[in-house]
Amino acid sequence: MNKRTRSTLDYYECFYVEESTKTLSRQLYQYQQKISEESLNLKLSYILIEDMLIDAFKYILPVEENKHCSSMMFSSIIRESSNIYEIVSKTILKKMYENVTKPNIHDFVFLSKKLKLNSVKIESSLLNPLSKSEKNLLKPFQKIESGEIEKPEWWNAYNKIKHSPNSTKEHATLLNAISSLAAANIIITKYLGPGVVLGTLFKPKEQDGKLLFEIINIQTSKLFTTSTNSFSFDL
Repeated sequence: MNKRTRSTLDYYECFYVEESTKTLSRQLYQYQQKISEESLNLKLSYILIEDMLIDAFKYILPVEENKHCSSMMFSSIIRESSNIYEIVSKTILKKMYENVTKPNIHDFVFLSKKLKLNSVKIESSLLNPLSKSEKNLLKPFQKIESGEIEKPEWWNAYNKIKHSPNSTKEHATLLNAISSLAAANIIITKYLGPGVVLGTLFKPKEQDGKLLFEIINIQTSKLFTTSTNSFSFDL
């Protein structure tokens, strides 16, 4: 793997950066990113996939005894969720590094550690019973950050399903569908910040020399919420 050469772009131009103090221009830049056409396309794609998973729960409840159940719908969810993760990861990497032209899963894993994707905590009341027994269900990057595995299990499932349709029964499971969707949610949130598929959207404005924020009512995830208040990364 070639050494990555840092681009001239500031970090905030590559992904969302949480700062204690931001100028109005910086706040407006990040707000415009959140309401851009790119953001809208990612959000609509994500919402459609999430709706598919929620609909699947009508037939396969997200409980312990069903965690290894497989279906063609789960196969579609894993493919589409992992595709979002791949697209956004590539976008960030190409902005951050000049010589990363064809990033692969090794680059994605590097990025997930650098951006501390595992620090973005998501929760789900609907999935709470299953997440109690499956500790990493809503932590799709936990095992690679700890060094337990080289690639996420849901990513391996994505590749198996993509290249071998006959592997649906083994890999297109409820667990992999949930984890891949959680990964898509987290990478979008890390890229564009809260107020797209997770969290609250604030519109910045200046009034009497003070920086104020207006809450904009938007549709976000129906399945996940977050307790993350800051978004850190490794320099």
